[in-house]
Parts: sequence; C-alpha cells; structure tokens
Amino acid sequence: MVKKLTDNTGLILSLSIDRDRFVRYESIKAHVSLINKGLKNIVIEDLTPTNNPLFFIASNSIGGGFKASLQSFWLRDDENMRLSPPAVEKSLTVLKPGQFKEVDVDLINIFNDLPEGDYIVYASYRLCTLSFLRSNNVSFRIVKAKPIYSKTFQDYARNSMVPIRTSWINEGDDGFYVFLMDCSCNQPSNIVSNHRLLKIDCLRDVTPSILSTYGQSVEHVLWVGGDALYLAEILDGSLKNIRRISKSIGSPLLPPITAEDGELRLLTFLREESESTVYFVRIPFGEDLRIDEVLRFRELLDRYSIVFDMDCNPHLAYSLNGKIHYLNVKVHDQFSVEGVVNVLANVGSPIIDLHLSNTWMNGKYCVVLNYVVQENNRLCSYLVDVENGKHISHLYIPVENMNLKLLQVILDYNCNPYFLFQDNYGALWFKPYSNEFIKVTEEDEKCPGNVGYPTMLISSKYSFNYGVYLRYIKNKSIFTYRKLKEIESSERGGL
Repeated sequence: MVKKLTDNTGLILSLSIDRDRFVRYESIKAHVSLINKGLKNIVIEDLTPTNNPLFFIASNSIGGGFKASLQSFWLRDDENMRLSPPAVEKSLTVLKPGQFKEVDVDLINIFNDLPEGDYIVYASYRLCTLSFLRSNNVSFRIVKAKPIYSKTFQDYARNSMVPIRTSWINEGDDGFYVFLMDCSCNQPSNIVSNHRLLKIDCLRDVTPSILSTYGQSVEHVLWVGGDALYLAEILDGSLKNIRRISKSIGSPLLPPITAEDGELRLLTFLREESESTVYFVRIPFGEDLRIDEVLRFRELLDRYSIVFDMDCNPHLAYSLNGKIHYLNVKVHDQFSVEGVVNVLANVGSPIIDLHLSNTWMNGKYCVVLNYVVQENNRLCSYLVDVENGKHISHLYIPVENMNLKLLQVILDYNCNPYFLFQDNYGALWFKPYSNEFIKVTEEDEKCPGNVGYPTMLISSKYSFNYGVYLRYIKNKSIFTYRKLKEIESSERGGL
C-alpha cells in the first residue's frame, strides 16, 4: 500500500458554483478540483464519499453556520450509519505534477435545506488528522421559495430503490419555473436533487413520470396546454427537449412511467360524442409515438387508478355506473398490445377512493386494489386481488361525528391501508388501519389556507426510518414533513 505523503507543497483546492442565486431547496451545483501545481508526485485520498476527505463549511448573513461532508447525505439517511460509520480502508491515488482530481457535488444534497440568506462557502481537504487544505470562497444568495403547485406519485414496489419524485412550480419574479425534486426513499425530507427544468407561461398541472429503475438516465415530465400535450425529455438531470403532441390522442391518465430504455408509457382518455376510448401510448426517446386502442365504452370515466408492473405494462382500475372494472394491458412486442377487462366489484354505495398497488403476496408478484365506499355514517375499505377478483380483507371506519373528507389512501408493504382526512375547520387527520384518528396539523394550520398540497408518503421498508410521512407546503413557502407512523419490523412484509 502506498503511504500518503506529508509533503503536499503545490497542492491547490478549487471550488466553483454554476450560479450565484438560487431558490430555497434548489440544487446548487458545485465543482471541486484538487490540483498538483508542484514539481513532485503527491499521494492523495481519492475524492469519494467512502474516503470522505472533503468538507464544506457555509455561513450566512443572519449568523447561521453549517458544516457537511460527502457522507452527510448518508448520515441523514441511515440512523445506523450515524452511530457507527463503516470502517473501510482509504483508497489513495497519485497526482503527478500538473494533474488534478475533480468531483461535482450538489450542495443541497450535502447540506439539505439551507434557509434564505447570503452565503459564503468554502471546501477543505483533509491532508492528515489535524491538517486541512482550504479552497477559495464562493458566494451565493438563496431567496424565498414560492411553491404554488406540487405533484407526487409513488410506486411502492419500486419505492425501496427509487427516490420519491415531485414536480413543483415556483412563482418567480419573472414567471413560473418547473422543478423536479428527488427525495430519499429512506427519509422523504432528505433531498437527493432538485433541478430547475424550464420556464412555463402559466400555472399548469405538471406531472412527473414514475421511473422504472433507479439510476436510469432518461425521465420525463408532462403537462397539457391548450389543445396539446407537452412532454419534457430529461437526460441525466438536464432538459434536452420539449415535444408537443396533439391532443387527438386524448387527455393523459396519470401517472405515466419512463421505462429503463427511455420510452415513456401512458394511458390516455378521449371522449367523442357518446363514446369514450382509452389508448395506450408509447413514446420512445426522440422517436415517433405509437398508439394502441385498448378500451372503448359509452359512459364517462369516473374515478380511476393506474399502476405499472415490473415490465412497465399498465393496470387500470376504474368505476362506471356503480361497478369497478379492471383493465390489464399486456405488450407482447413492438406491434402487439392486448387489453383484457374484468369486473372486480358491484358497488351499491358511492365510491370515495380507488388505489392500485404493486406488491408481493404469498410468495408471488401481484397487483391489488384498495377501494373505499361510503355506507351511511362509515367508510368501508376493501382490498381485492385483481387477478382473481377475490376480496382479501375489509376495514370499517366510523366518521359520523367528524364531518371528514377523505383526501388520500396509501398501502404499506403488507397492504395495510392508511387514511388522510380533512375536517370542516381545515384540520388534517390521520387514521392508521389499527388505531384511532390522530390530528396531524397544529391549531394555526388550515387546509385549505396556509397548508397546501398535503400528501402522504411511505418510505422504503428496508429503511430504519420505515413509516408513513405527511408532506405539505406551509405558508406557500416551506416544504414541511411530519412522520405520522413508524412501522415496526414485524409489519414490513416481503416485497
């Protein structure tokens, strides 16, 4: 093993950032270079999170001080590592005269949420136990965020590996900007990245695609504007192209998915005269779209839910005239698509919610449906195996005294349901499947009001932070997270 030299004469550490003004929560891309300006070879620790030789120190105009390293994201993400970081042998490399090592970092990923203010940041490189090499200072300003829209979809079968993806719109001084925020599937408040993608002309319902696999290079966001569907193609975190597609294919049914090969897949709904049609649309990255009709009926589409299986084939549950139908679309090859429809339930009461989920049950992969109906003064939640239409379980929720509106239902990895409600006074209530109602907003928080876009998130079952979380935008400015329930190891199930 080569020993690290104590003579580091000529070693220079350089830090630069791509801009000098950022919205709160936005990615701050920084570039770090370690350069040998001397005349001799220098042995250094490589600039990796495992070695952890780089540290970042920030101070702001209101007296705040912040320190972080390349391991900070991991430490926030994993309680075990926070207590005892893994001991590994350092990897060393030789810098010859004139050579350099460099690394790109996202300061938001490292520091996480930095409040508004003017900042001075520098990096330091560990030369030995008590000696550090300091970089130049960089300065930037973080201004108040004004999020006026937020949309998140989670696919729980993929959630153990893929970050939680949220598209949101910030109302800037000169227009509306679309951001794509990835948060850790282990700790939803832990920001992986938050890229500013594009400027749009007005507020739109901007939807992120679900990613098929972690780390794939292509992803999408889409929105409807006028008579067209707009599709933003993103490559390695940067906007590459915006495509305009005629709405003759119908309106998108959400969510869409981006397959590992970069193909966007979605279902669309078109109403013409007295007939409704559902299309399966495939849009390969940079190529022409492919359209297949998969469903036709006369009624208007009511509630629906979509999930994609591990082969990126769509599954659609929808309600028509008191019945819940299920469509399974199978892609056999580039030109062959098959859609099969079954009736899952005849429901005599109003349907309040439909929710499809991927899961593993009895040792095999399957899709399940949770649907909620209202029967007098109680809500009834039913779980159905969509393959055979069998009702697996049910849950009754009395709501006669609280005048509650159901906002969302999610399932954990054992298919246990969790419910988010809003009362007449704007308070939010959480109902675990096995416990009583829990009020989860403070007295000064009202939805609608100073609480916007509330959504429940569930973290990976492999995380030490496995549980149900609530995220909302408070005071039209702050992304706020609260852990609603910690799920015990005995409840983790098997995905």
